[in-house]
Amino acid sequence: MKRVNLKSQAGSWVDLREPSEVPERLRRPARRLQLSLAANPAFASVIKDASAGGAPRSVEDIDENEALAMAQQMGTAAFDAMDQLNDLSVVGRVMGWSFDGPVTTEALQDLPGAVYDELRALCADGALDTGLDLRPTMDDTSPIAPSTASA
Repeated sequence: MKRVNLKSQAGSWVDLREPSEVPERLRRPARRLQLSLAANPAFASVIKDASAGGAPRSVEDIDENEALAMAQQMGTAAFDAMDQLNDLSVVGRVMGWSFDGPVTTEALQDLPGAVYDELRALCADGALDTGLDLRPTMDDTSPIAPSTASA
């Protein structure tokens, strides 16, 4: 566990657990969402299109207009599932915080936007390390062949 002082709100902090320390009770709902996203054809199409340009880009490389177009293409169901997955990632990693009340998805959504965004960024690192990894692979030893083979 490590304490992180938040830049977005003076005097606020969170205690973060490592991704490998997230309890199974918190991992399972995230894996269910990952599976539903993987099975969503609109989401798969967005991922395929985003990966078509070569090396996968990070979220920071996508401008606001491109992000909006991607969200519209994937549809509200996938977009909502991604928001829920991000919230579950934060709740899974944050063991405690300086805000009133327990760490829950409801409490998370009541935080100021800048704090919420910072927590999402902090907790995104390693979020797929212990769950399903939906990133494309060109690994010939993959049991389902290279996942980009149908691209």
